[in-house]
Amino acid sequence: MAWLPIARVISRRSTIYYCHNAATMPFAKSLHPHITIIKSSLHQASKFNQELLTPSDPELLFTNVPGKYLGLTSTNHFNVSYTDENSTSPLVTLVVHGCPGSHLDFRYISSVLVPAGVRVIRLNMPGFGSSEKPPEFIYSAHNLAKFVAAFLDNIGVTKINMAVGISFGCSIVTSLSTVQPNLVLSYGLLSSVGGRPHAGLRPYFSKDG
Repeated sequence: MAWLPIARVISRRSTIYYCHNAATMPFAKSLHPHITIIKSSLHQASKFNQELLTPSDPELLFTNVPGKYLGLTSTNHFNVSYTDENSTSPLVTLVVHGCPGSHLDFRYISSVLVPAGVRVIRLNMPGFGSSEKPPEFIYSAHNLAKFVAAFLDNIGVTKINMAVGISFGCSIVTSLSTVQPNLVLSYGLLSSVGGRPHAGLRPYFSKDG
């Protein structure tokens, strides 16, 4: 049996799994009778005769992230879009999309976490969704982690119970451990990128990179 590709989030009321592969859903249910499974597509939901969750689409919020925290000289700040549901809850989950992607990638995860009392923050990276991208901003996991940390500081968030990433977003959230070591308590990694360059790309990376 293939290993279950899931992200696990603990709340006061339940244990919640995101199940990326429909074939593993019965196995997931056997792990615990009270877990909630979030379907990843219409096809998978219909295959198991399960009702598809209603996606969560709250209104976008905007804030200005100071450029000085990112070493930018071309702008003092830039506009960033995000959603923030259950903003008064002490249980905070941050979700970060891949490249390409946006906050909409986590519409169905929010459908379960929000009713369970979890605060869910979905952030659009620079140049994605409705977030601006300063011309000199350089895309790297470390720079994007610095951006996430600056964003969280700007909206007054000092502790993340779980940071969830998908694909390249996993590199961003785990890089937060080097930017602000005490910020994130746990991680949920979905279809994570590898820890080193693919063999076909290695000739283009330096030994130090």
